[in-house]
Amino acid sequence: MRIDRTYGGACAALISILAVLAAIPGFGFAQSAAPAASTPNTSQDTAAPPPAANPAASPVVPGTPRTLPLILFDGGGNVAQVPFEFSSSEILVAVHINLLQPSPFIVDSREKASAIDTERASEFHLIDTQAAGSKGDVTIPGPALRVPGLQLIPRSLQVASLHGISAQLGRPIQGRIGTDLLDLFVVEVDYDRSTIQLHDPATYQYSGKGAILPLNYIGDLPTVKATATVSGKNHEQNFLIDTGFSGAVLFWKHPGPRSVQLYRHVRTRPSPIPLADGSGPSTLQGRIKLLKIGPFPFEKPIGDFSLTDSGVDSHPEIAGAIGNEILRRFVVIFDLPHHRLILEASRHSMTPSVETDMSGMSLIGEGPSERTIRVVSVQDRTPAKIAGIQKGDVIVGVETQPAIDLRLGELRTLLQQPVRNCRLTVDRNGKSIEVKILTRRLL
Repeated sequence: MRIDRTYGGACAALISILAVLAAIPGFGFAQSAAPAASTPNTSQDTAAPPPAANPAASPVVPGTPRTLPLILFDGGGNVAQVPFEFSSSEILVAVHINLLQPSPFIVDSREKASAIDTERASEFHLIDTQAAGSKGDVTIPGPALRVPGLQLIPRSLQVASLHGISAQLGRPIQGRIGTDLLDLFVVEVDYDRSTIQLHDPATYQYSGKGAILPLNYIGDLPTVKATATVSGKNHEQNFLIDTGFSGAVLFWKHPGPRSVQLYRHVRTRPSPIPLADGSGPSTLQGRIKLLKIGPFPFEKPIGDFSLTDSGVDSHPEIAGAIGNEILRRFVVIFDLPHHRLILEASRHSMTPSVETDMSGMSLIGEGPSERTIRVVSVQDRTPAKIAGIQKGDVIVGVETQPAIDLRLGELRTLLQQPVRNCRLTVDRNGKSIEVKILTRRLL
């Protein structure tokens, strides 16, 4: 169910009119429509055929309306270059919805459905308060999404609460881009330049020298084969390529007796990133011996071992996920329509160090815009514990800066540097206390 208010409804109507006009020959848009994504093969692993073997979408018959989704590249082109912010090791893109002010969307290749946050949808009058608080699925049909160089009108956009991820990242996340939109393009992510190029699959031709890996679909999720060496054993399994995961490699906990808890023979510590409600760690972390994806080996990366099986039981053939801590070392080309992943080495490709928190405390964002940084747990025998940090402390200063000038992600980065004297000011029950943390590797 979805109830439009006056302004949101007017914008949606305007965009619908533009969509119809765009199909009229000579009207002036002259942009190409991307072909529909190829149907995933979920029954078995299937290597990608070369691009030429993938037929383009059926041509548009002049004088007939185009069906959604509708893709309009600026200037009659076939590629759009979109800047992004790499914050807390997550990809954030500014997206305009129905000609309104931009909203930060996280690019998340694990999520099938793109969405706008419930509060943002209400603020834009795309739904009313009653619809926002209902338990049923709420969608916005045919919204106009705008990024530099491109306008996209999908069939619909989900409305969902993204407060949990906002708290974990310490900043408002007002939407997400999932595979329902990513599948429409060849997506080239350049982490060094902080840009995403969205190519029309019908015209895209790759001519570089990157490693081309078969991209297989399992449960509608894009996966590749990778080998993880844990506790002296090699595990060659399917891993999701997950732009919504900030770490290096995540091992999912699968339900049932066949589940193998790999971390039992790995020295681990709780993750510094808590569950969305701050009730506990989201994963356990430990160093594994090796992760090899294609021809690229990574020695002793940090592995995250999931403590919950929520959302995983429907994908028993997927071992886990490879995230941005690995992906950022490449130019990554998600050629989802043609079932292939291309990795081009960047200057960070063979950077040996994959680090994690070196303080021993877990932090979360609270309050307006999630700018209040609160300590939700402190591990025993760690620098934070030795310094006297306590659960419930609010960090109000870092070095000479007030904490309000520092994002949670930036503070986490500071606390990943070994042998660093970090001076923090905390508020404890209204009393200001200054502490010094000498960071050190805990894994």
